[in-house]
Amino acid sequence: MTTQNRSRPNNRRRPNNRYNSRVKICQPCFERKGRPVSSIITYKDATALQRYISDRGKIEPRRKTGTCLKCQTYITREIKKAREIALLPFAAEHVLLNPIERRSNNRNYSNRS
Repeated sequence: MTTQNRSRPNNRRRPNNRYNSRVKICQPCFERKGRPVSSIITYKDATALQRYISDRGKIEPRRKTGTCLKCQTYITREIKKAREIALLPFAAEHVLLNPIERRSNNRNYSNRS
């Protein structure tokens, strides 16, 4: 009885790394299709820039937004311009607690014996 050599066909491409990596496409680069980035995102469009700002008012990093370096630097510049002319806040909005919640959060040290 002979053993057959079962090898994979050579027409399949194998990835170079251990994990199957998917090519990430930057969203602004995908939308512009040959046009400059400034045609897609401007400092005047605050709603478009809100996608790249966290709920605390910080600029989201590239690894979270999935943008390329060129677009991320442009977006950062546009966010800073929008902050300068007060279209976007520098910090997140403050949330005020009502007095009952504030009292329950503070410890009462006056009743110590």
